Amino acid sequence: MSVDTIVLKIEELERDSPGEIDTTLYIFYDHAISMYCIHGSRRGEYSPYSFTCSSDKDVSLFVENIIGNRNKVSYTLLTYKDLPYDSGTIDFYYLNHNVDNNRKYNEIVGFDNMKLKYNDRFLKNYLRMIRVVYNDFVCI
Repeated sequence: MSVDTIVLKIEELERDSPGEIDTTLYIFYDHAISMYCIHGSRRGEYSPYSFTCSSDKDVSLFVENIIGNRNKVSYTLLTYKDLPYDSGTIDFYYLNHNVDNNRKYNEIVGFDNMKLKYNDRFLKNYLRMIRVVYNDFVCI
């Protein structure tokens, strides 16, 4: 089984090397387990990581602590077609590979070169959106 899913992609832009991406995060909400799923990686030899959080506040705290507040970020809201229904089978490589190669997604909106704003509701609004806007029809 698979389902169409909205995914928030956040890329941290390297301050000292314009155009270089330091960290990439993919965040989506799994309605089956009522959790946000975070998959991320840093450039270079770092291993990808995966976590879950129960609230948008926890996800915001995580993002706030791994991305420097002086660096700029790009936000992209994607809709993935046919993501596996079991989020445990999805990892960073799966999401990143589909973005780069297979084009099994559509970009809904993107904002580039923005300051990561902890004090406003921009990130929390997007996290709320990926939780409350979803396709309840499972594709078989």
